[in-house]
Parts: sequence; structure tokens; C-alpha cells
Amino acid sequence: MATSDQNQLDSAIARLYGGSLEDFIRNRDALVKELRSTGKPEAAAEVKALRKPSRPAWALNVAASVARNVRRLDTAIAATLEAQTSGGDIRKAQASLREAVREFADHAANAAKRAGQELQTGMLGNAVLALIGRSESLEALRRGRLVEVPEGGGLDFLAALPDALPMPVRRPSDKGATNAALENARANLALARAALREAESNLRLAEGRLRDADAEAAAARRECDRARLNAESAAQRVSRMEHEP
Repeated sequence: MATSDQNQLDSAIARLYGGSLEDFIRNRDALVKELRSTGKPEAAAEVKALRKPSRPAWALNVAASVARNVRRLDTAIAATLEAQTSGGDIRKAQASLREAVREFADHAANAAKRAGQELQTGMLGNAVLALIGRSESLEALRRGRLVEVPEGGGLDFLAALPDALPMPVRRPSDKGATNAALENARANLALARAALREAESNLRLAEGRLRDADAEAAAARRECDRARLNAESAAQRVSRMEHEP
């Protein structure tokens, strides 16, 4: 595929992942149809294989569609790695990284809210931290094509970062630590519930496709049975005619 065609395809896929989550399947299939009609079967096959993102992944994709959000996050990641390897001010770099993660998560949460989805900034921030430690997932986010959020990261410098971004604490300060842990647990619960809703939605879609396939197979089976009976009846008539005096 020519470079210009590939760039156009990449842009179309990024728009697909950054578009309406509810309309993902319909928009994906429309893009497949368009690519096939313009003589691009390989591109159509690539798009047809694309999976619908989870709700957190979709929100992060929308945030990644704004280039400066990705640049800010990448700059903070690079600065933290540089500080760790060169003996720089690691605390300052980590603080900058945490702020970049929060900003990115804020953009994602606001995008979700505009679309009528309630996703907490803390939950999305934890998701970004998990992505930072997975090069493939982070690259998928950069391209705006993230499908799932991994469970945890793997880069060494993440060991010095908090396991989760604290959610806003609304209870008295003397219970701050307990409240932060509770809010983090709630964030993880919200992420798990979002993943469950997405899995249930995908299951319903798959079951619908299965029912349609079963109905189509049953109709084809009936048609085959009718054709077989017609063929047998015709064969019997031919046989009788051949044996008539």
C-alpha cells in the first residue's frame, strides 16, 4: 500500500476509535464497505478485524486525538526515564509525570462526560499508568487505537510511582489515608464494572449474530431439503418413464 494510502487509512481508523463508541461497529462496517467499493480489499480486511474498544480505552483514545495531550505525556515519560538513568531530579520528574497523567485523564473524563459517559479521572489515570509500562499498549494509545487497558505496567521507574492516583477525598482529613484507599478501590471497581458492561455488550452482539446465523442456516437447510425432494421426485419420474413400455 502506498504511503499516502496508508496514512489515510491510519487517519480513518483513528477517527473510528475516537468517534462514537455506540456506533463503532456500524461505522467500522461502513468503512469496510467503502474500502471494498474503492478496490482496497486488504485495507477492508484490516478494518473488519478491528475490535470495539472498552469504555476506558475509548475515552483515552479521544484524549489522544489531541496531539498536544500525547506530546505532554511523552515528554513527561522521557524526562522521568532520563532523570532515572542520568541521576537527575527524579522526584521532580515523577511529579511532572503524575501531573501529565492527571491532565491526560482529565481530558479523557471530560470527553466521556460530553458523550454522556461517567468515567472517573482517577480510574482513567490508573489506566494511563498501566499503559506507560506496556510499550505496545502505549503505542496503541499514541495512534488512538487502544482497545483494552492492561492490568499493570512494567517499566522500572513506575515502581517509584504510586500504584494508583488518589481520587478526591471528601471526608475529614484524619481519615485521609483510609479514604484514599477506599476511593482507589472504588476506582478499580468502576473499571471492572465498565469492563463487565463492555463484555456483556459484546456478548449480546455476538449472540445476536449467532441467532442470525442460525436462522440463515435453518433457512438454507429447508431450501436444501426442498431441492433434494424435488431432485428425488424428478429422478423417480425419469426412472418410471424409462421403464414404461
